[in-house]
Amino acid sequence: MLDHSVDDIDRRMPSAGGGDPDGSAGGAGGLPRGIDREYALDPDAPEVTFDRGDQAIARARAALATSDLARIRDVAALVKPPRPVAPVSWTTLDDALDERQRAAVDAALRAGDLALIHGPPGTGKTRTLVEVVRQRV
Repeated sequence: MLDHSVDDIDRRMPSAGGGDPDGSAGGAGGLPRGIDREYALDPDAPEVTFDRGDQAIARARAALATSDLARIRDVAALVKPPRPVAPVSWTTLDDALDERQRAAVDAALRAGDLALIHGPPGTGKTRTLVEVVRQRV
């Protein structure tokens, strides 16, 4: 059961409209004019993200059987086996990569179709992916 009513939540949300377009004019409490609360909930904001995801899924489903997208779709869905892993020789460009990151780079470079780099926040996924891109270009 919620401890707060919808009215309680509404009182903490910003008012729509008002204020200067650049938000520079101060209102009560240092907030721009027309804004009398510190935050707002925008129920429509994530729709773009979900719409794009839906469109990507639709494109993957409709992909021609001979296309690269169809191949990746089928491998990711375990409908087709991935292409054989190709041996590759590479030299690290980022010496700060740790052993796990280097192993992930190696696996990605050897992947025939696709590679998945995953892990919790702060484990160096972006740094690892940057190394993969630098190796490929």
